Amino acid sequence: MPLPTREQCLQLLKKHKVLENIVISENIVRHSLQVGRIAAFLAEKLKAAGEQVGVELVGRSSILHAG
Repeated sequence: MPLPTREQCLQLLKKHKVLENIVISENIVRHSLQVGRIAAFLAEKLKAAGEQVGVELVGRSSILHAG
């Protein structure tokens, strides 16, 4: 199954309004993207240390985290 692109992840956040009652603001988008960058960075470090980790999966799924 292919991973959604970063843009598709953001579209999902906006479509589903993450927590039903909130409107997706630019702050939330920036936060989600930053979480994705940090998660991917950490996943890369783990992979470099020999751990089996899907860096793209970690990065993309972390964009969709709720709360």
